Amino acid sequence: MTPPTDSPTTPQEHRKRFDTLVEIAAQAEIVAREFFVRRDALILEHKSLTDFVTDADRAVERCIRLEIAKSFPDDLVVGEEFGGREGQSYWLVDPIDGTSNFLSGLPLWAISIAYIENGHPIFGSVSIPMLNRCLLGGQGFGLKDSGRCRGDACGASKVFGIGYNEHWPPSRRELIEAQLRSQGLSSLTLGSCATSLALVASGELAGYAEGNVGYWDVAGGIALCEAANVSVSYAATSGKKSTFVAAGPVSIQPLIYDITKSKPASQT
Repeated sequence: MTPPTDSPTTPQEHRKRFDTLVEIAAQAEIVAREFFVRRDALILEHKSLTDFVTDADRAVERCIRLEIAKSFPDDLVVGEEFGGREGQSYWLVDPIDGTSNFLSGLPLWAISIAYIENGHPIFGSVSIPMLNRCLLGGQGFGLKDSGRCRGDACGASKVFGIGYNEHWPPSRRELIEAQLRSQGLSSLTLGSCATSLALVASGELAGYAEGNVGYWDVAGGIALCEAANVSVSYAATSGKKSTFVAAGPVSIQPLIYDITKSKPASQT
């Protein structure tokens, strides 16, 4: 058996993987929906007080790994639930981002898949199955947004998303909210990084910021924002809670990112 490869891929190989991603995402959505309708029967495990994992998370990740292996058996895959080995190029998977929303019956949870090369998301997808939305894109690939209602064009969004997690100091959120108010923007928390960044790429949110998250939470959404030419900055490492991201208007995004990744005074 040929060992998994981590060598960089050519533009033609990128295109093949991007085109295949549509079907990979579609199969993952089917599995996720099946678990969602019978979520009350799921076995719940606690990673922490506010972070959960279920049979659904593992089943969706297995599905994605299987679909990738069908077309690209030598590709490396890293997932939130089963880990994996990183390389110069690899797939990065968050099978269900927003598990609390999923378990509560809320539709704002997502499946995030990204193809990483030299640490950067080349392209990715974010599926929001219960909204019948799937966004795919990357630099040079454009943004595809299937399932979106194409009604009358609306003005620029006045709502900016801010994440919440137990590892990111509340003081960061407060400083960001103060900056948003000065720009005439309100804030909200959707409970899913991937969903939020996808809605930034689509223009339904003005921006998004969160610190101390996993790279798998945001990689797909970063690719979408870059496909949509939305200003986005991030610092990503292999740690589960060591990635920082901020996307949004160029007039405020750099400042929001500086606030997002700053350490609390007690750690400086």
